[in-house]
Amino acid sequence: MINSDNNANELPDEVVTEEDPEETIDPVITTRSGRASKPFDYESNYPGIYMINYADNYISVNGGKTNVTETNAQFQLYCEALDWMEFAQDEVSNMVYKAKQMSVQEGIRMYGKESKNSAMKEILNLTVKNDCFGEIAYESIPSHMKDKALPVLMFMIMKRNGSIKTRGCANGSSQKLYTKKNKVSSPTPDFYAFKYLCAVIAKEKRDVATVDLPGFFLQTHQDQELLLKLTGAFALLTVDSNPKKWKKHLRLEKGKLVLYVICKKAIYGIMNAALLAYKKLAKLFKVWGFVMNPYDPCVWNKKIRKFQLSILFHIDDLLISHRYADVVSCLENKVFAFNYWNEGRWCFHNLHRWSTCCP
Repeated sequence: MINSDNNANELPDEVVTEEDPEETIDPVITTRSGRASKPFDYESNYPGIYMINYADNYISVNGGKTNVTETNAQFQLYCEALDWMEFAQDEVSNMVYKAKQMSVQEGIRMYGKESKNSAMKEILNLTVKNDCFGEIAYESIPSHMKDKALPVLMFMIMKRNGSIKTRGCANGSSQKLYTKKNKVSSPTPDFYAFKYLCAVIAKEKRDVATVDLPGFFLQTHQDQELLLKLTGAFALLTVDSNPKKWKKHLRLEKGKLVLYVICKKAIYGIMNAALLAYKKLAKLFKVWGFVMNPYDPCVWNKKIRKFQLSILFHIDDLLISHRYADVVSCLENKVFAFNYWNEGRWCFHNLHRWSTCCP
């Protein structure tokens, strides 16, 4: 017979204990559709940021190894630099938040009059300074043109210096449905052309200047009939900028204020804007006596004082190089003096500076 008392006193080889439910249950979130998803574990993926104390200096993160000690040391140097510049972590976080892009309504609601003045400045830049919008009677617009009208978007951003910047652009994504890309694509400088030009600049010890043409798109005329659609706060601010001109065209469509205008300039966002800007600059360089490189349409050259003057450009950004610095400066001044194409003639200012030092 088996002694039951002895068996009762003997412990089994494996003791089965009830596990803590908090340790075994994974944090799972169930969505409305019934799909189960786990929250992203930031601490495990970014140990250096969250300053987790691990026994081993090296831990595996996403298939690789991260040196926690080294990352913590870099973070400490970063904190010391902030302290030296008298910055706090909260201020840095606020700067990151301020860099967030906002709509006009959100910006006005958050920053009030300052953001409204910024938006009004951009609208005046579009409507008055560069004359980008043209009038059109609402009753004369056919339904198919209304369907193809491109919405104009306006965004605000709080810059690091505390000022508010507003920029408007057209949403030309709908043009992809009826526009062939090869007919509206602008040439871009080849990467090897840029490398070879840099090598020539270093070899010949050229003087170099980089030039950005401000508002070049808005100074380029549109070559096709396009209709733009302003809605909401953008439409109201446009009417406020000139009520006598725009108020009579303001309408209510499906509960939203709408203002249709004719696009007169190559506004950023339209598919052919970059191509129009390229054609304008290429025509300008041809008038000035430059010759296009047969291997790259974005590189133009001209002989001045027995040395080659080279221009490599992408839309409104130029790289100018020549052996003599005064030649580069003169061309830079002439590019900035170039204003617009008006009635078949190029309009310049201070052309005598170019003619005296850049024959």
